[in-house]
Amino acid sequence: MSEGRRRFLAFLGMGALASAGAAAGAAKSRRPTAMSDWTPEQFLRWSETMRRNAGDLASRTSIEILALVEKCSAIEDGSGVTQKEHCLQTATRALRDGADEELIVAALLHDAGKIYDGTNHGAIAAEILRPHVSRETYQVIRNHTTFEARFYGAHLGPVEAPDRSCVPPVYACIDPTAYRNMERESWYPLAMRFTGEWDQRSFDPEYDTLPLAYFEPMVRRVFGRRSFALAAPARASQTPGR
Repeated sequence: MSEGRRRFLAFLGMGALASAGAAAGAAKSRRPTAMSDWTPEQFLRWSETMRRNAGDLASRTSIEILALVEKCSAIEDGSGVTQKEHCLQTATRALRDGADEELIVAALLHDAGKIYDGTNHGAIAAEILRPHVSRETYQVIRNHTTFEARFYGAHLGPVEAPDRSCVPPVYACIDPTAYRNMERESWYPLAMRFTGEWDQRSFDPEYDTLPLAYFEPMVRRVFGRRSFALAAPARASQTPGR
């Protein structure tokens, strides 16, 4: 509605009608703000923006990951090394044992979730890694505490008989035999190697541990190769109950 027409309606005492018309026009031209009401053009603009920003997002993520490991230097747990030193030493051992790059980065990050919560720190690290690593690496990090319990579980007091609480996912199980529940998993041998050869050995203050800067290029490559994965919509025949 033109400004002249609005003034003319107001002169005739129809100001309310003019205001209503203006409001209706504004509402009609306003973009939908609920995703359920978005237009195809809005979805296209949104997806293109995410793709365009993917590189910057990967760079920011890498910086945050390195900062997270650095923060672990504040965690002292009586093991003889800081949590940062433990993460670096685990990654160094994995590197020197011939592990691939994503597993080395996973080793670097495996205990960094303790910055947020010690009980489920493995799950926290695993979810950070998830979009960037294989299913096997993800599962090893997610369940490493259960495998690690075979070394310390028996020393933390009486252990109840294994029950459903010790079937993965489990984040605080100290049963030293619970890891056997996962013997049929394809990633079981890798989890045994990760915890047996690298993780549980990495509390040596005299070990020639590589500095965090050494792993920075690896972190950037692993977290930069993809920012997220999209799953295809499920077919009707795959929906629950069919």
